[in-house]
Amino acid sequence: MKHHRWVDLIRTTSVRLALLYALLFGVSAAVLLAVIYWAATGAMSSQLDAGLDAERAVLEDRYRTGGIGDLSAAITERLKKPAHPLSYLLQDPSGKILAGNLPSLPSLRAGRSELEVPPKRTRGQ
Repeated sequence: MKHHRWVDLIRTTSVRLALLYALLFGVSAAVLLAVIYWAATGAMSSQLDAGLDAERAVLEDRYRTGGIGDLSAAITERLKKPAHPLSYLLQDPSGKILAGNLPSLPSLRAGRSELEVPPKRTRGQ
């Protein structure tokens, strides 16, 4: 007999409307959370990319104005700062490490985190 009560209760309009409301609320809450997650991760990614682009621009400028020695000094200066969040690796063409805190070149995602700087050409080369 108890089983019939539940079946009769579910058949009522008020319970069906309540279940429909609960379902719609759950779906809308999930959509809202997904949009917030998407917006937050997009903003953080953009902010991180902007910071990395600025860092790369500063290091490129140091290389252009002072050569490889100045670039190496700039990397060493940055690594001396406490709790520095970035890792660096500066190698010469033969693979010798000139500066940085990475023991070797890590595997990188395509199109990110790596910058090859061509050597400066002097006149007559």
